[in-house]
Amino acid sequence: MPYRVPSPVLSNFLTNHTRPISVPGLLDSCQCPICHNQYSEPDPDYVHPLHPAGTPEYPVQIYDCGECPHIFGRLCLERHIRARQPWSHRCPICRAEWFPAPVSRRERMLGRIAAALEQHARAVDDEEVEDALSAVVELLRDLMDELQMPGWI
Repeated sequence: MPYRVPSPVLSNFLTNHTRPISVPGLLDSCQCPICHNQYSEPDPDYVHPLHPAGTPEYPVQIYDCGECPHIFGRLCLERHIRARQPWSHRCPICRAEWFPAPVSRRERMLGRIAAALEQHARAVDDEEVEDALSAVVELLRDLMDELQMPGWI
């Protein structure tokens, strides 16, 4: 699936860009705008953003993601991101982008691979072959570095 958000990216987003909100502190609605279920207060010993089985749906606010200040149920938010849809990386209310679409990184890497193959195809004599292969090796090393980087949020 091209729109699968990798688990480290999801975990990074939930840890660094959401914060639990107290139900009495909600100004507008005490229900999730995605599933319309009422929010509950999490257990005081609960550690955000983990969501073990049996943890009630509690409100989290998006922060440090552009202009999106929306509040969702923690589990609904994770389901939205894991839905593998082209919009799973965006707010379902305002469509603000929370993190780059998974496909955009893939497209960038495919473009770099295509550039390496084009350089290889242009090689005509031995000196050009050596130069082209050196460029291919450099591009492939760059790709390896990018693939080994931690999440891209």
